Amino acid sequence: MFRIYGLYIKKMLRTKSALFWNLAFPIILGTLFYFAFSNIYGDQASKAMRIAIVGENAEQHPFTRVLEGLTYDDGSRMMDITFATEEEANRMLDNAGSSEGVAKALFGSSLEKDKEKGDDERTKRVIGVITLSGAQDVTLTIKENDMYQSILSGIVSAYRQKAAFLADSMEKGGEAYEEAVKVVSEDVEFVISKGMAGENKDPYLAYFYNLIAMMCMLGSILAMDMFISVQPNATNTGLRIGASGVSRLKYEAAIFLAVFTMQMVCTGIALVYILGILKLRFGG
Repeated sequence: MFRIYGLYIKKMLRTKSALFWNLAFPIILGTLFYFAFSNIYGDQASKAMRIAIVGENAEQHPFTRVLEGLTYDDGSRMMDITFATEEEANRMLDNAGSSEGVAKALFGSSLEKDKEKGDDERTKRVIGVITLSGAQDVTLTIKENDMYQSILSGIVSAYRQKAAFLADSMEKGGEAYEEAVKVVSEDVEFVISKGMAGENKDPYLAYFYNLIAMMCMLGSILAMDMFISVQPNATNTGLRIGASGVSRLKYEAAIFLAVFTMQMVCTGIALVYILGILKLRFGG
């Protein structure tokens, strides 16, 4: 049995197609994925979203302080805020009316770089205009409806709900207001969300998860080809094996172990390449 096991290991090592599809192809494809997708998420993940705020004494408004305090996981600010008149804000929003304009508003040069180039701060693009009146009167105007505008809409809705809750509690006074302040400050989460990718939220990692799944699938195809090759009614090799005195159970068990070993080695080499050389972080 172990002799058959060793012979099939040698056979697979000498089969160029098996080595290519189970070892070389995943490494080549993983390298292409790395160069195609590795920098996309990193370039976009922590870019400040450009917004315009309109209103009297907008700099001192509570919601402005909330926006200024929003940060990404790496500590970088989430919002690039411009204070403007209604006319100026609408013009900046019109500049970002197209998909290209929205992309420039999100991922264009920073405000500091705009100033260095001599550009007018009032003519830059923004993805949304926030109008402030009273403490609860906060409105959002957008041109597009994609992920980043949805984030802004969610922030505005959450603030308005909490501001209305505090205002109602203030009218009641006493313990009701103190309890409301405590609830709003704690921001209790009843459901804790944890992604499958752990701390790494790069959506392009899905390509590498699919690559690992493909390697496993290719291993099953290799095993199927090997078992078909020993069928007496399928190949001449299978006919000779059937006429020999070798136990069929031992023979097929040796083939299974050989294919399993080969696939584990190929998958291990590919994972070492992805994790050790490409330095991908799958999470945790």
